[in-house]
Amino acid sequence: MSILFEDAHLLVVHKASGLHSADTTGKGVDNAASILEAYLRKRAPNKRIYIVHRLDRDTSGVMIFAKSREAQDRLVKSWNQSVLKREYIALAEGTFEQQDGTIDSYLYEDDRKVMHCTDDPRKGLRAITHFHVLSANSDYSLVRLELDTGRTNQIRVHLQSRHHPVAGDAKYGAATDPIGRLALHAQNITFKHPITHEVLSFQVDAPFSLY
Repeated sequence: MSILFEDAHLLVVHKASGLHSADTTGKGVDNAASILEAYLRKRAPNKRIYIVHRLDRDTSGVMIFAKSREAQDRLVKSWNQSVLKREYIALAEGTFEQQDGTIDSYLYEDDRKVMHCTDDPRKGLRAITHFHVLSANSDYSLVRLELDTGRTNQIRVHLQSRHHPVAGDAKYGAATDPIGRLALHAQNITFKHPITHEVLSFQVDAPFSLY
């Protein structure tokens, strides 16, 4: 994990695949939040890290953490207005019929913690994903995705619903694992700083490609 930006209020980092965003298991697993908290406490023993949003353990890419409750609260409460762009790159199985499109559905979680798509608004929360195919061959498509919403496993479920699961994602139907990890990367986030109101943009290119 590397730090892309730090000020008195926020930390923006590049999280590696395989690292939890936070410890939701209660088992003390390695996670980005605890690593950053240990980093801060080298300078000030009482410092804490506050969770703003999460990436799946096996998704790499850009993440925001807050260094104060105020910054966290402001950013979380204004998330839909403050986040101007969230862009992901995925290596998806198969070839898309359309180069561009929008997947708009409702997502719900079953008893096994697996997310599903439905068209019934009574069963889930609305999720909107825009996609653009950057390149493709007979086996895979490299896809750029932008989110209007941030539901759990949203991209993974939406691509599965189009019969193009993210490569390496056995949980959501992938049959292949060409790079030995989930082929999903949070490439860009652009947002308004919750305290200074400055527009900040951070990008780390995906560590995988089609060729």
